[in-house]
Amino acid sequence: MHSRRFPLGYAPGGFDSFYWAEDAKPSFNFWIWLYRDGGIDEPNLTRRLAEAGELDALGQVPKRHPAHERWAEFVPVWESWKRQYVELQMEAPRNDSPAKLRQHYEAVAAVGLDAFRVEWVMAPIGEVWLLPPETAVLGFDAASEAERRQAVLHGARELRALSG
Repeated sequence: MHSRRFPLGYAPGGFDSFYWAEDAKPSFNFWIWLYRDGGIDEPNLTRRLAEAGELDALGQVPKRHPAHERWAEFVPVWESWKRQYVELQMEAPRNDSPAKLRQHYEAVAAVGLDAFRVEWVMAPIGEVWLLPPETAVLGFDAASEAERRQAVLHGARELRALSG
């Protein structure tokens, strides 16, 4: 049995085994925030995101990083960003027709991945970090709903290209 998350109004059809989930976890966002603030360089960011992805796949992502000296500084930034993220994510389905949501789902499913996870992070739209085989870490900030849909489709295509 596969877990599935379908857009509002979608009736499962030809994409039975496709699983797609979107989230915004503090562990991924902490490393992005630290990178943006100059606390780590690009190679360390990539390594930390990969580690967070591996832990997430095992269901072991820590809810916080109390051992890191900058965690307390990050928390208020994270809480504010997360509130805005939730508000925008809740508005999106209300602003789009079920047909548009279905069309988006079908476009992403047609890419051919069995599973696809999106981790939204506090980075500008268009920034992408790929964690093959199934996770795309995507920038969320200053993006319209249409831009976020395009980012999701782009992330799925990039992951598919990496998997051959």
